[in-house]
Amino acid sequence: MNKSYAQAIQYYDKAASEDQAGREYALYQKAMSYGFDGQPDKKSWVLKSLLTENPDSKFEVDAKYELAKTYLLQNRLSEAKTYYGDILKNHTASQYAKVSLKDMCLIYVKEGNNEMVKESWTEIKTKYKSDPVVCDAYAICKSVLIEDPEFQNDAITICGASKTEVEEEVYTKAVAYAQDGDCNTAIIKLSDYLNKFQPAYYGLDANYYLANCYFDKKDFNKCLEACNAVIAQGSSNYLEECLVMAATISYNNEDYTQALNHYRDLEQTALLKNNILEAQIGLMRCYYKIGEFADARMYADKVISNVSTPEEIRTTAYLWRGRILKQNSEYDAAIADYKEVIKRIGASEAAAESKYGISFCLYSKGEYKKTETELFQLIEKYSGYPEWKYRAFLLLADTYMGMKDYFQARATVNAILENVTEQWVIDEANHRKAQLDALENPQPTSGGNNDIEIDLVPDNN
Repeated sequence: MNKSYAQAIQYYDKAASEDQAGREYALYQKAMSYGFDGQPDKKSWVLKSLLTENPDSKFEVDAKYELAKTYLLQNRLSEAKTYYGDILKNHTASQYAKVSLKDMCLIYVKEGNNEMVKESWTEIKTKYKSDPVVCDAYAICKSVLIEDPEFQNDAITICGASKTEVEEEVYTKAVAYAQDGDCNTAIIKLSDYLNKFQPAYYGLDANYYLANCYFDKKDFNKCLEACNAVIAQGSSNYLEECLVMAATISYNNEDYTQALNHYRDLEQTALLKNNILEAQIGLMRCYYKIGEFADARMYADKVISNVSTPEEIRTTAYLWRGRILKQNSEYDAAIADYKEVIKRIGASEAAAESKYGISFCLYSKGEYKKTETELFQLIEKYSGYPEWKYRAFLLLADTYMGMKDYFQARATVNAILENVTEQWVIDEANHRKAQLDALENPQPTSGGNNDIEIDLVPDNN
């Protein structure tokens, strides 16, 4: 107990005992001294004693207000409401009536009773419009009512708030939901904010938080809209993150042109090394998907050489670069990439394709014996991947024709036709059968060109 307050309590206690005429005053001051000393329960006890002893005391209203205020500070809201309600009902002319109404606003805010907050605000602004207490009530009520257009107007016309201040309050309340992880409410509140305030001063921030909430909710199209709104604002603290989200969503939507634009911007603006790599991986993928193979190859080089590239993605980069090199007739380089794929993964679709790619490159170089060896290995090891097994048999027939071993070539073609039901394989086998017929039984020509053009493998392979 503070020494000075202890002395005051002793003094008023003695005065209350010895001086009946001054007892009410002494009890009231004793109670206040307990309050100043941080003993709210003793303060309340003395004030209640005062009211019990002297129901018509001249300190009646003061005592009731101090009781209400003490209970409010202790968060004993029901007891506080009892005394505030008494003042508002029985002492309307008192100086405490307006502050009691203001404090009732706070109680309703604490209780989450938004309807009564609104009702109390309407009452206090109507009764005490020109009194500073109204703006004290505004400061209390704004956490609940700031989104109400009428309340916003009151803030400006009664309390002199600027439109900028009102907008800031609306945004602050809306964004708090996102920061607290309540995305369902945040989406509603932030969207309302952007609709009501145009142009929105906090539009960049609002769209960033909306983008993250939509992403968490897996509403990717809405997320993309919000991301694009952030990206359109140019350089900001949110740009890099929104470019990553927008590029990823666009790519997953198979909008490769849009994704390409975002990945380009990300590569140019990213500060984080992981995001630079993310951009380069994305650029490799997009260029490959749209058939810009020279650029796809350039970014595959970057992805492969980056030590931070995840191994699964590095393997894909080797596979795609191998395809591009094969298509460009850079067979030795393609073979090297295909070997990297096989080395990095076990039996898989990609490994089977890579084994076929090696075989095709060797065949294209005229190295038929090596081609034969590779194809036998493919057929034996990757028989569980029908497409590449069938392609291997077709290429094996081509290889034997290249070696001029027409007997083996025909035997291979016949085996295919006897055992396969897939129409594209049958069509390819029949092409080779026709070619063999032409090679083994050449027809005399008279200046015409009767060569049979055979497509050794189906399109896109």
